[in-house]
Amino acid sequence: MEIFAVDRVLLLPAGIGTRPPATLLDGRVTRAACYGQLVTLDPTGVVLVRPGARLTLGALFRSWGQPLSPARLASFSPPAGTRVTIFVDGRPWPGALAAVPLTRHAEIVLEVGPHVPRTGPTPSRPAPDFWCRSANRRSAATCASAGRLTLAGI
Repeated sequence: MEIFAVDRVLLLPAGIGTRPPATLLDGRVTRAACYGQLVTLDPTGVVLVRPGARLTLGALFRSWGQPLSPARLASFSPPAGTRVTIFVDGRPWPGALAAVPLTRHAEIVLEVGPHVPRTGPTPSRPAPDFWCRSANRRSAATCASAGRLTLAGI
């Protein structure tokens, strides 16, 4: 999950869905008294959901203790005439914000404020060479489709 609010990136904190006492090491929860149906163990945006649980974005925000509505995203409000928007796997979410299902490997992006421009390669803006040299940054398929496949570092 990624959250962009008024030109800022918000991090989901480690420890959502856990009960104290909790032990943290380098910002990551390593132990807690109890783990709920959904948890964040570190501030990476990865939300872990128990197998079989059918949870939504609304459940995550309730567990976090932050508001989520068309007019509110955590402590941020959209500028006049706009609203909080959500993208799921790159597509605008058409329904209620809180109804977004937390499914395996879903890419969920929440935005409030100015639109955050796409940063990945496009046909008019291919992937930079350094992306193609690092297997940790982009796949070979992405680089090949951008016309810049190099074998250095892959």
